[in-house]
Amino acid sequence: MEKMELAFAHPGQTVAVEVRVRHCDGSWRVLEKVGKVREDGLLVTNNRDITARRQKEDELRRLNAELEDRVEARTAELQAALAESRRLAAIIEATTDLVATADMAGRVTYLNSAGRRLVGLGEEDALDNFTFADAYPPEEFRRITEEVIPAARGRLGRRGA
Repeated sequence: MEKMELAFAHPGQTVAVEVRVRHCDGSWRVLEKVGKVREDGLLVTNNRDITARRQKEDELRRLNAELEDRVEARTAELQAALAESRRLAAIIEATTDLVATADMAGRVTYLNSAGRRLVGLGEEDALDNFTFADAYPPEEFRRITEEVIPAARGRLGRRGA
């Protein structure tokens, strides 16, 4: 009631407060009381039931907190996955074996450092025009595309197709 006391101390100044009141059915309601003390000393107020609004605001705060918790958990998962990805990338780069990926047309999309050294490409050389066909003699490349890759696809259940 401090704000109402403030209203009496400063007549003419509008004051707003929220109060809880018990309804005749036993439930609690939240009222917004806006009022001011007139110059003649009478207190004039407007009371509005804001229970539903307050409940919606509380629900929104709860949902926002839940969302924040979920975002925090997902961010932690993504950071862990990124750290694992970086760890695996470091292993791939450190190995002395050729490790590469290519698209379905045979264009190399990734070639680790050992692979670049093996085929004579520098670390900064673009892979735009480099294909697996460039790395093998024609007869060996034919055998890979006609025998090895189809056999591998068959063993993988055509997942790579």
